[in-house]
Amino acid sequence: MAQIKKQTFQSTIYSYLSAAVGLVTQGYVIPNFFATDQNGLISLFLSLMLLLPLFANLGFNGAGTRYFPYFRDAKTNDHGYVFLALLFSFVGFIIVVVALWFFKEGLIEEYQKKSILLVKYYPYLLPIVAFMLIFNVFDVYSRLHYDSVTGTFLSQFVLRLNNLVVAILYAFRWINFDQFMMIWCAGISLPMVLIVLKTIREGRFSLRPDFGFLKQSQLLVPILKFCALSIVASLSSQIVLYIDKIMITDMIDLNAVGVYSTASFFGTVIAMPMIAMQLIAGTIVAEAWKNNDHENIAKIYQKSCLVQLFVGLWVFLGICVNLDNIFEFLPPAYEAGRWVIVWIGLSKVLDMATGINGTILNTSKYYYLDTIFFIVLIFCTVLLNHQLIPTFGIEGAAIGAVVSVFIYNLCRYGLLWYLFGFQPFNSKNAIVVGMGIAAFGLVSLLPSLTGSPIAILGDMTYRSITITLLFVGGFYVSGYSPEFNQQCTTIYQKLWGIVGKPKQ
Repeated sequence: MAQIKKQTFQSTIYSYLSAAVGLVTQGYVIPNFFATDQNGLISLFLSLMLLLPLFANLGFNGAGTRYFPYFRDAKTNDHGYVFLALLFSFVGFIIVVVALWFFKEGLIEEYQKKSILLVKYYPYLLPIVAFMLIFNVFDVYSRLHYDSVTGTFLSQFVLRLNNLVVAILYAFRWINFDQFMMIWCAGISLPMVLIVLKTIREGRFSLRPDFGFLKQSQLLVPILKFCALSIVASLSSQIVLYIDKIMITDMIDLNAVGVYSTASFFGTVIAMPMIAMQLIAGTIVAEAWKNNDHENIAKIYQKSCLVQLFVGLWVFLGICVNLDNIFEFLPPAYEAGRWVIVWIGLSKVLDMATGINGTILNTSKYYYLDTIFFIVLIFCTVLLNHQLIPTFGIEGAAIGAVVSVFIYNLCRYGLLWYLFGFQPFNSKNAIVVGMGIAAFGLVSLLPSLTGSPIAILGDMTYRSITITLLFVGGFYVSGYSPEFNQQCTTIYQKLWGIVGKPKQ
């Protein structure tokens, strides 16, 4: 748990630094200097560059997390693990290339009128998918060697910094939109290059296969079975994030996607600590399953539920108390996304409140059951979007996300309780929710500062500080998480050591 805590903290710091950069890019520069259909195109490509590589990997990254404890061997470069991962990815990429070519004419005909930009920049998808596919292979490989921080830094901070720089170039009209798209796509290759170079420098890069090990260990058949299900299951954590944008493109237009994406960005900020914890927890939980250490898994599960609920609720409340201020900095067209922020944010809190349930299930011998839950999630998401988007517009997609995430996590929670007796919730979780509601109610009573941008920033600052003092302070005093309190004490001591250090 100490290793999870350390890397989760480091990854969360990088994630929130990247969120600050992303907030400037997606919360100010793009909404104010890009057309809404251009914003929608960028958001749609961001969704596809995460979804398509997951499929193109053919589920091997998920299988790698599950079976890597058997591959681990520094003397043999992990028995050809990198070669095997790249081989699966190459085959999957060819399948994606063929699929994109096959469906090209149909997509062009479908989107020719309402999403002309998608038709124009359709060919850019292939290099984007290739860059992210290779990056994902080496990111997972780093995590399997207990380094989740590097991948988070590259995929979150470096990538978003590239987005900001190129967006600023376009905002000042130093480049046109065609040049923006070319530079933006090229910049996506940077994390891939850097993480491959890191692997080479550490002496773990090897393209030598070890088919003898696969035959001797009899792992190939189990891996292939896991991959077959993991192709579907690995998409489960992403589907609600991105299928809504694809369906909004189809049912409305790219302008609506632009508004929805900007609003849903705030939900991404809420979920960052959860993503950071899952990145490192998967490797450790897989090792625990191998050692049949159910007690350690139950302990990690319980702590992840409480801490993720606290952090997710804290960020969600901070966003909610500042909603009016947020929309002061956005063009009027984005007002339609106000309740999207609330609904998407609530879906992230629900997801975080159930901890690492997906990680535990996907690394257990019952991993195949998560595929059933995935089908339930897909069915709920598509059905709800088809029913709600025509009536409520983009807000309908956000409401559908809340319902789908609730049903999905309820299924996972119930199965883990039934199969292993893992029940992570107690009165502490309910009390944390109560503290959050009370803190929100008190901050909502505070007077608002309006007028100039300086006054608005001042209002955001004092509301954010107040909600932090009330909610975080209450959680600290409760002592519900000794690890959190210890981390706060360590940070305080380090800061005091810097500020209070006497001059020589």
